[in-house]
Amino acid sequence: YRDMDIGAGLFIRRDYAAAIPVFTRILESDPHNFMAALRLAVAYSVTDNEVRAQKLFDRARALDPSSTDLRHYQAMHYMKNKQWDLAQPLFESVLAESPDRTPALAGLAKVYTSQGALKKAMRLLQRIIKIKDSPGLEWARIGQLRMALGDTKGAIRAFEIARKMLVDQFKFHLELGVLYMADQRFNAAASS
Repeated sequence: YRDMDIGAGLFIRRDYAAAIPVFTRILESDPHNFMAALRLAVAYSVTDNEVRAQKLFDRARALDPSSTDLRHYQAMHYMKNKQWDLAQPLFESVLAESPDRTPALAGLAKVYTSQGALKKAMRLLQRIIKIKDSPGLEWARIGQLRMALGDTKGAIRAFEIARKMLVDQFKFHLELGVLYMADQRFNAAASS
């Protein structure tokens, strides 16, 4: 239990390299510990050890094939490696069970974007906006997607909302300026 507490703390703090030996110890003494196998898989994924990560995802699946967390983290692993077709069904199955799980919504939106399904991605981002307290980044992503779709006015609106929410963290001034120019709002373009 002490190692599980230590490992969980390291995992939560995202100190994955330090968590690896802790979860490895746990699995050596308790080979059927699903949570240790899953967290070790994630730690290996984040630290770019793809082979070990996949082996541990397989081990976790053997221990609990119905786990929503397993499907979510494995989808994140596939997405990280740009294996969009493997990530997509896992994210979709997670969202079928937990429709408001924002990391899965964001992950599936990224998958759809990479596949060119921009409107589908936008619908998922709009769902996140309804859930999150401060969805500035999601508004910025919608601005990017609307810009890619040629929806100048929609992109401007989304970027303006994002700018109000993100304030100093807003990083899309150039895009917004280009959109203002396209909309013939030259004074706004000059000041963006």
